[in-house]
Amino acid sequence: MSTPDPASSPLASPTSAAPAPAPAPAARKSLFKNRNRGGAAAATTTDAIGFFSRAKDVFAENVEVERREREREKEREREKELQREMEVERVRELERARREKR
Repeated sequence: MSTPDPASSPLASPTSAAPAPAPAPAARKSLFKNRNRGGAAAATTTDAIGFFSRAKDVFAENVEVERREREREKEREREKELQREMEVERVRELERARREKR
């Protein structure tokens, strides 16, 4: 019986011949430094006006959608109430018919 090869064993510890991970580059700058330079600094007043105008349109559209949803909900409530009233009226009619039979 032969012993397993330590290099092919999954439980074997890594050998010293394994390459060390490469060090991170030290010259990399933070992504958050000077974030107002470049594209953000090139933004103009017109860009800002356009952004807020679109935001206003989206807000108005959202308000309109919410208003329509509230109206639909009120309509559903009215229909439910009407159904309840019709059911109560039907029960009264049945009771009246039973009394008249006696």
